[in-house]
Amino acid sequence: MMFVISLILLLIFGLMLRNLFGREARIRRIIKNGTVANAVLLNIHYTEKSQSVSLQIQVYPKMGRNFLDRSDPKNYRIGDSLIIKYNPFNTKEMIIVSNR
Repeated sequence: MMFVISLILLLIFGLMLRNLFGREARIRRIIKNGTVANAVLLNIHYTEKSQSVSLQIQVYPKMGRNFLDRSDPKNYRIGDSLIIKYNPFNTKEMIIVSNR
């Protein structure tokens, strides 16, 4: 009986951690608390072997230094101006809010 209760508590704790550290939670956190900045799409990189695509983005924050990031693409073209939100404590965590 104690084993079953421990297993259920472990499962609940695991689900809580997944929600806390999962991708959806990270996106919600960036949308809610992220810093808004302008950015420009510099390059689109296609990898046939892993069948993935990434965007190279130059970010121009209002405060601090410019930085580059690679993000997943949607329907963007090189040279597009973007508005992004990013985590100022971890600039690899960012989302594209809209393109101008």
